[in-house]
Amino acid sequence: MLFPHHLSESDKVVSALVRKSHDAPMDFHKTVNWALGADRSRPGKKFETVWGYGSPYWDALTDEQRIEVSWLETARDVSVFINLEKILPELLGSYTKRYYESLAPEVEEYLMIFAKEEIMHILTFRRYLAAAGLRQHPPIKYFYDLADVLRESPPEVGLIFTLLIEWCAEEKAIQGSQHDEVDALTREMYWAHHMDEARHIAFGRHVAERYFERTPAAQTAELRGKLKEMVLRIMHAVPDIAPYASFALPIDLADDEAVNAVRQTPHYQSQIEDRYGSILKWCGKVGIMA
Repeated sequence: MLFPHHLSESDKVVSALVRKSHDAPMDFHKTVNWALGADRSRPGKKFETVWGYGSPYWDALTDEQRIEVSWLETARDVSVFINLEKILPELLGSYTKRYYESLAPEVEEYLMIFAKEEIMHILTFRRYLAAAGLRQHPPIKYFYDLADVLRESPPEVGLIFTLLIEWCAEEKAIQGSQHDEVDALTREMYWAHHMDEARHIAFGRHVAERYFERTPAAQTAELRGKLKEMVLRIMHAVPDIAPYASFALPIDLADDEAVNAVRQTPHYQSQIEDRYGSILKWCGKVGIMA
């Protein structure tokens, strides 16, 4: 185990995360100012961060359609968070149950805090969708299948996958939402969520870096390959918003050729670097992108 019981007093990083979590617990009812309401006349995310911006697809949209697309993508992004975070309390709980004899006490406590905070996030996101009049998208099968595998994996492996999924999703959310032109409720909701996610990401990085330092590279080669595949899949995912739009999109999002044409645009490529550059750099550091 990466965090055996005898390390409990020396693991100051996790102890600090536990203290910070207790100092500022999220209350889905009070942390966000729900009285703001959602202003659907404003974008749900910054236009420059909408998929397809800077391509003929975007140019073909009217001003009203651009705002609608920004909200449709926001609904999709929030749904991804909900559906992913529904998996995590059970996954994290399985680790505390199976490894309770070897987990350092503060690590066990942080895993329980982590699980609790994910439940708060789900409640917050669901309330947000209702306030904004948005529909929740169904789960992504890939991630639910992955969760079945991770339940039987060592906790370090599950936490590294969780880190990269949440880190990619969080970078996307913050990049798109923290701008004056974006609806105020959306900005505030995402920032409240970010306060917890920043700690989750710090914890995951700590786990991952120690794991890769202590484990021979030959033993982690397959894991690194699967992580790389997943990260690239997340970064280049196409938002499936067509079934929720009030108009026919001027692009077929199931058309690989059309999608690849968007991916070749200078703006798309710069967005990938701006949004995920820190993640890609970290992945290179630990050998995931080597």
